[in-house]
Amino acid sequence: MQTKNQTWIACTIGIIMLMELIDGSALNTSLPQMAQSFNISPINLKVAITIYLLTLGLFIPASSWVADRIGIKKLLIISVSGFIVSSVLCGLSQNLTMLIVFRACQGFFGAFTMPVARLALIRIFKGNLLYAMSITGAIITVGPMIGPLLGGAITTYLHWRFIFFINIPVGIFTLIAIIYLLPSLNERTQPNKKFDLKGFLLLGFAIALLMLFVDTLIDPSIPMSIKLTSLVIAIILAIRYLYHAKAKQSHAIIDFGIFKNKLFRFFIAHSVTLRLSTVGIMFLFPLFLQTKEGFTPLESGLTFLAFIIPAWMIKRFIKRILNYFGFYKLYIIITFVLFLCFVSCAVIFMHFNFVFYLLIQVVLGLLFGSYTTLSNTAAYSQATDDEMGTASVIMSTVIQLSSAFAVAWVAVLLGFVSGAKEISADLPIPNYAFSAVMIVSAAGMFVSFLASVRASPSALKAIQLD
Repeated sequence: MQTKNQTWIACTIGIIMLMELIDGSALNTSLPQMAQSFNISPINLKVAITIYLLTLGLFIPASSWVADRIGIKKLLIISVSGFIVSSVLCGLSQNLTMLIVFRACQGFFGAFTMPVARLALIRIFKGNLLYAMSITGAIITVGPMIGPLLGGAITTYLHWRFIFFINIPVGIFTLIAIIYLLPSLNERTQPNKKFDLKGFLLLGFAIALLMLFVDTLIDPSIPMSIKLTSLVIAIILAIRYLYHAKAKQSHAIIDFGIFKNKLFRFFIAHSVTLRLSTVGIMFLFPLFLQTKEGFTPLESGLTFLAFIIPAWMIKRFIKRILNYFGFYKLYIIITFVLFLCFVSCAVIFMHFNFVFYLLIQVVLGLLFGSYTTLSNTAAYSQATDDEMGTASVIMSTVIQLSSAFAVAWVAVLLGFVSGAKEISADLPIPNYAFSAVMIVSAAGMFVSFLASVRASPSALKAIQLD
């Protein structure tokens, strides 16, 4: 039986993660106005976004170890407080140097918010994780979607500085909720584990450089040599870390022994596939509506309500639906219908019908909300108590990287098919280029469907989510 207190705790954790997701995406739409304020080129200002991702990627691997040492609740209070202060300082920045320094601070504190918030969730709601995931999932689902819309609205009607200042009331509310609602959670699962400095540096810089590659992939102002160099170094560091982690085993900063669990690997891979497809659509649809159908940015953003509202609503009924179908049957149904929806989107881009478009958005919202709740809950259900910290770090990293890469691969494919070197609103992108992206997304979901049907079906049927 869920209580109001449990509901508020789940909402609090969801808002913590939402703050970072929105802040990471809202700034992109405000770069021209910010550049004008600083009297510099928007291209030069891109470093303010990149430095945030680099710092975020660097420190995420340390979040689990730090949380185990000082306590989850205490670390959340520190990280959210630091995020608020650094947000204010970003909003008060008078030049590019100040903005870069304070964005780096934001990235540092942000690295300890999402993974530690996830860790708090799975520790507090152990045995009732499906209920908690249904609430937090409904909240964080909107992050990548409303970020650009919120950023554009604030920049248009207020000032770009309010993108940072809006974190003040949200952050204060969240802090109060953390202090009064969250239990202490000060148990140490690995008290004798020393900090793995070498592993932290290898893995942290590997993630940071990979984020740099993904973030700059579609930026024509960055030389390809820099992009490829960051990718190659990231791969080398990652491989080196794998050897290091194998030698250190449970004493590594992140013990990848959890990947020995086939089902955990399965759900992580499927989570990546879904985000690469669905988050990319959140970039594709507004671009299509604005360049092909004459929608304004606000109008195209409002159409996402047809996605967001069902994604929220389905979370309230997911447990009853799961009890009716069972995990295995429901999972493969959702995966196959997602495949059909992506094929339908390819048709819509060739023969646009607004009513059909909204209908597909509704169905996608229902499916995405269900899919993320089921896969996230099942992935954590495969981890032991000692592995929960590692699982939360891995999931947070997967979300950050796959969400960023989703936009990058969609933009690259659009450019390749249409012959454009840079994607922007004034470039003529043919309808078949949009359809090509959806065909690739559909192919990815069809592979996921086949994997769901053929890979360990007995194990999937045996999954019980409380």
